Amino acid sequence: MFSKNNCDRFGSSGDHALLKANRLDSFDALWDTKADWVEPPNYRRRGWSGVCRIELQNSAGAGIGVYLKRQEGHCYRDSVPPFRRRPTAYREYRNLLKMRTHSIAAPDIVYYGQRRVGGVWQAILMTREIPQSISLEDYLHQSPGRPHSEVIHVLRETAALAARFHGRHWEHGALYGKHVLIGGMAKEASDAPSADRKPFPCLIDIEKARFRLFRWRIAVHDLAQLYRHTAWDAPDWQLFVNHYSAEIRKPWLGPILKGMIGRKAQRKHGRPAFCRIRPPHIPLIGRPRKAMG
Repeated sequence: MFSKNNCDRFGSSGDHALLKANRLDSFDALWDTKADWVEPPNYRRRGWSGVCRIELQNSAGAGIGVYLKRQEGHCYRDSVPPFRRRPTAYREYRNLLKMRTHSIAAPDIVYYGQRRVGGVWQAILMTREIPQSISLEDYLHQSPGRPHSEVIHVLRETAALAARFHGRHWEHGALYGKHVLIGGMAKEASDAPSADRKPFPCLIDIEKARFRLFRWRIAVHDLAQLYRHTAWDAPDWQLFVNHYSAEIRKPWLGPILKGMIGRKAQRKHGRPAFCRIRPPHIPLIGRPRKAMG
């Protein structure tokens, strides 16, 4: 459990040593780090939340890519008494710990910290970059130039990952193509990995993930988002849903699931943003792909 006002948690003793060697082993040092936004900060929940990418140097002088999420006033309210307000980064940190316990692929935690300043929560979550990764969204754009066996492997493994995640009664809440990373491969189709190294999917941006009772509702909600926010070819989507249905051992559910997802995807809804806290000005770079968001 964390103290009432502040905390510092490192992913491992090795991560602590790595941050210390880079003079980034304190909340203040990480909060004051100058780096470019991966994408514009989110202004929601009466606060802001943004992600930067930085490189740490290990003892051998090699660069280690990490993603640094910083947020202020960006909170949620616990669903159990006493209904405390907590940083959304804390919920993501807690979800990452649970995913690691159940061997569900996700970024490794390097550091988590939180504190209250003038009654407002500030939080930091740092995770390790997924090596040689591209988003599922980008991968599907490249799929016509990829080996067919590789495409089948990626879709099958992604469907299996989603099924294992849903099997724990977890709803992702923002399952878009950009929030699934395919690791262990190069960005260009011409630089495809060797046969002895298979690409693997990882889930990122899980700050909205939460427990839900009915798994079929979880599947319809998350897969409708994945369908609507990702450029699928019909054969690829058919293959994905078939693999998902097989993974949950209900192959007969495929046609029903596709029909429900299609209807769900037609409904769009939103909420106006309201923000009273602004982050410090940091320039924006192109979107390499963040490990959180």
